[in-house]
Amino acid sequence: MDTPVRTRRLPALVPNERMLGLRRVTVPTDLGRIVVRTGRRTGGTTATLLLHGAAGSWTTWTPLVAASDRAGTPLTDLIIPDLPGWGESGALPEGTTVAQVSASLGAVARALGYTSWRIVGQLSCMISIEVRTDKTRPMAAPSRTMPVV
Repeated sequence: MDTPVRTRRLPALVPNERMLGLRRVTVPTDLGRIVVRTGRRTGGTTATLLLHGAAGSWTTWTPLVAASDRAGTPLTDLIIPDLPGWGESGALPEGTTVAQVSASLGAVARALGYTSWRIVGQLSCMISIEVRTDKTRPMAAPSRTMPVV
């Protein structure tokens, strides 16, 4: 099991994934390469997929990850992508649909060894809804929400 790193008070955005017990992985998909930060494996098959909003990157989620560590409720089985066209991921091909982005994110989760995932999204709600409602992709049962610290 990857262990969450005990975080001291970190800056608002943490640009180094290792400070949060994560690693950088590039996953090839039908839309091109998607760069993700992943880690904190528990051995389970359900990932927590954190989707950033428009003009964001994986670092959008670093304050939440650090705060959950400080609160003693670390987030585990994390996949935090730079969505296609943003951050370090490849450019989004012209004419790409929400369904195609959704499929590519499912492919990322499966490539990392997960068979289902829970989704936390920001302004990426269109992608979150698409991933959630596509019955061809197994989804984890909803769980209680964690208070944001």
